[in-house]
Order: sequence, then structure tokens, then C-alpha cells
Amino acid sequence: GGEGVDELAELRLRWIGHSLRAEISIVVDPTLDLRSAHALSHEVEHELLHRVPRLHAAIVHAEPGTGPGVHDDLQHHR
Repeated sequence: GGEGVDELAELRLRWIGHSLRAEISIVVDPTLDLRSAHALSHEVEHELLHRVPRLHAAIVHAEPGTGPGVHDDLQHHR
């Protein structure tokens, strides 16, 4: 799983009780259609749940790899 992921943009792991929850952003090929990007996100989620001990939930966000400046309009919020 995860073939087609160009980059891991962000990763957050949190303990909730005795289990982990993950939130990750992956960078994918910008030419992928929405259905393919969504399927890839589910593949990554599935792999994480099987490979990371005590991980019980994962939210995977796919974003297109369009190069520098793609999120410039959000920078003043960070």
C-alpha cells in the first residue's frame, strides 16, 4: 500500500486512552482523479492500521503535489 504517495506532508499521532489516533496528509500526483486519490487514502489508512501497534484510527488527507505556492493563501493562518 501507499504506492503513488509522493510525500508525507504532515503526521500527527495522539494517544487517546490506550490507543493511538493518526492524522496524516499525503502528497499525490496532481493528475489523479478524485476517486483514485480517495482510494489511495484508504490504502494508506489500511496499511497504517495493520503496521502501527495500538493504532485504532487514522484520517488520511490527500493533497495534490502542484509545487511551491499551492497553499500560499493559507500561510497567514499558520
